[in-house]
Amino acid sequence: MTKYKETLMEKYGVEYACQLPQCINANHGCNSGPNTNFENLCNDNNLIIDNKEFVINNFRYDFKIGNVLIEINPSYSHNSTFGFKNTVDPLNKDYHYNKSKIAINNGYRCIHVWDWDDPYKIIQLLKSKEKIFARKCQIKEVPKEETIYFINKYHL
Repeated sequence: MTKYKETLMEKYGVEYACQLPQCINANHGCNSGPNTNFENLCNDNNLIIDNKEFVINNFRYDFKIGNVLIEINPSYSHNSTFGFKNTVDPLNKDYHYNKSKIAINNGYRCIHVWDWDDPYKIIQLLKSKEKIFARKCQIKEVPKEETIYFINKYHL
């Protein structure tokens, strides 16, 4: 652990300065560029963010929407190979797994959004959907073009 993190942990009990209450209150959460872009996308699609910087067991999740926790993971700051701007250590290789596990154990679903993910598809996952029960469905063969369109539109 770097001296920077050690000092913050000793004095304030957090690893990063943006986790300090005064920073969170002043900025309404620690919104980086990717977080701000995702928040704007949520707002544009009428998704209500219940909470920013939602905390469970010393883990902070970027957004809480219903029972889903969203974690925005830019590869430059969320990797286990190198530290962000050489000021912090790389993340533990189990960091994201542990974060998901904590969310599940507390009754939440956790979605990790990476640089290469299509944020519009993530938004579609979060939108309310009409339920169609199996008894009201029919099994039929679907043309290849429809299949490709469906997969491109909905598959992550």
